[in-house]
Amino acid sequence: MKRNVSLLLFLVIAVTNLISQRESRLENMHFIPEGKMDDDPNMVVSFPSFWISDQITNKEFQEFWQYAKNRPNDELSWAELTHAPGDPYSSQPVVRSILFSELLKEIPDSTNWPVVNYFGSDQYADKPVIGVSEKLAAYYCIWKTTKVYDNLNEHERDPIYPYIVAPDLKIRYAQICRPELFSEDEVGFRIVIHQ
Repeated sequence: MKRNVSLLLFLVIAVTNLISQRESRLENMHFIPEGKMDDDPNMVVSFPSFWISDQITNKEFQEFWQYAKNRPNDELSWAELTHAPGDPYSSQPVVRSILFSELLKEIPDSTNWPVVNYFGSDQYADKPVIGVSEKLAAYYCIWKTTKVYDNLNEHERDPIYPYIVAPDLKIRYAQICRPELFSEDEVGFRIVIHQ
């Protein structure tokens, strides 16, 4: 009996830890169910279920930016699938990387900021980050995926789906499924993750 109670207690603690780690990974993320969307009269697009973020805030992006500034000689690494020459059906992972010092050269574009210090001001910390290139947004996703992965224990690491910049079609589908998540003046970027 004591052994059963200990085992039950262990299972409750383990499940609670897994749920809390999953919840922290999905913080500020919203579930979008699988479904279909008419993209044009001749095309229906199917979507598996996924999670979509709120617009990435200045505060969230600043965390990444400060991390890069504090580690200019460190690398941000990721794997890309590339096709073998002459064989479009086989793909092999290739590891890519960039020094944070190189990444920092691509600064956010301030031309659309509503005020001069929009990106760095605490007053606008919870507002959407504006002026981030697609490349910087992709680096943010790689960094966020790595950060989450590094905080998981060995048993939780496989498989882990990466954060990616939300493609336009997924944003349009999410707007249909969950219109309350979107405003008419979307200016920043969002990220998605699959289950």
